[in-house]
Amino acid sequence: MVVRRGDDRGLRRDRRGVDAPDANAGRGGPGPDPRWSPREPRRPGRGRRGVQRARHGLHRPAGLAGVQPRGHRHRHRCPPARDLELRRDRRTSRDVRNLGAGRDRLRRRTVSEAFEAEPGRLDAVVAAHLGVPRAEVQRAIAAGTVLVDGTPLEKSHRLAGGERIEVDLAPSAELPREGPPLEIAWRDEHLVVVRKPAGLPTHPTENRRGGTVVNRLLGMGIPLSARGGPLRPGIVHRLDAGTSGLLVVASDDPTYEALAAMFKAHEAERRYLALVRGSVPHDRFEVDAPLGRAGARIRVDATGGRQASTVFEVRERFHRATLLEAEPRTGRTHQIRVHLSSVGHPILGDRRYGGGGDDARELGLERPFLHARRLAFDHPITGERIDLEDPLPADLEEALRRVGREVRPA
Repeated sequence: MVVRRGDDRGLRRDRRGVDAPDANAGRGGPGPDPRWSPREPRRPGRGRRGVQRARHGLHRPAGLAGVQPRGHRHRHRCPPARDLELRRDRRTSRDVRNLGAGRDRLRRRTVSEAFEAEPGRLDAVVAAHLGVPRAEVQRAIAAGTVLVDGTPLEKSHRLAGGERIEVDLAPSAELPREGPPLEIAWRDEHLVVVRKPAGLPTHPTENRRGGTVVNRLLGMGIPLSARGGPLRPGIVHRLDAGTSGLLVVASDDPTYEALAAMFKAHEAERRYLALVRGSVPHDRFEVDAPLGRAGARIRVDATGGRQASTVFEVRERFHRATLLEAEPRTGRTHQIRVHLSSVGHPILGDRRYGGGGDDARELGLERPFLHARRLAFDHPITGERIDLEDPLPADLEEALRRVGREVRPA
């Protein structure tokens, strides 16, 4: 990687040094101070000792006690501290009221989230991830609402990285119960596996408290474990809003903890179907590329990203597309989508990662062609083997039918 640094024009180590050439050299103007450059041509004769004045130049400002160079008020630099104090004193009562209201809003902040930890001190890692003051996180840790792998720990606890952090900075209002009901693939008193439709987010956020899988399950009267937090009750893994397929949700706390440990250890088997652009040359391949976040997007980050691996296998080849089965070995956000985009075969319909365009529109795709078709795991309470499959929904079946009609060139 080439790191471009800003130029150093205008920087000098010392006013007496010769690191930077004089701007007037070679143009007939005065040279640098003759006291320090005795061999400089066109220098004026050595005058009396003291401050030397170059002809046609500016006077050097007189030295002032306690004032650093480049800090003079008439040069519009930083104002002296006493001016800042005067400005603070001039705040109106309205300013003070607005400032107090802002602080009250900060105190009323509600943040509930679960995420995988980065290495570092617990309170610092949580504060950096959520973008909140560390003192606010420390109060939550003291109250026991910050959990590391389900256990409250001290604020100074050192995280190795990869632990599951659950944060609840303030209690949230009860989530609305909504309909219509979801289609259930499997259920008992401990857990439920649903067939998530495309366009439905997995769980609420502070800005969107309805229209999710969680709200639908609550509307169906299905109990959900509180261990996931107020906004993620029972959620041990998630599917992107545009992804359809099988999703397991815990109904009680012991099941939640066991499922969370199972997914963290990658013991649950998950298979996805993805229709990608272009002809994939290999029948089976693996993408092992660390992923990092850049704003709302995920990208391959070889230096600061987290390890991520996905195995792909060709299911069927078409004229301008390939149907793949994806098996993620890790569970990073947007992992399958970013890995396929990074090797030049983005998922058709995935506009965020390069899969939009005319070919996707011709197939009628309004969302990424990505479907969680299989989910297999051992029941954490009974030990029963649960192995479920979900057929492609109608919109993806239609896209597959259209791509199959394309005629290969002779």
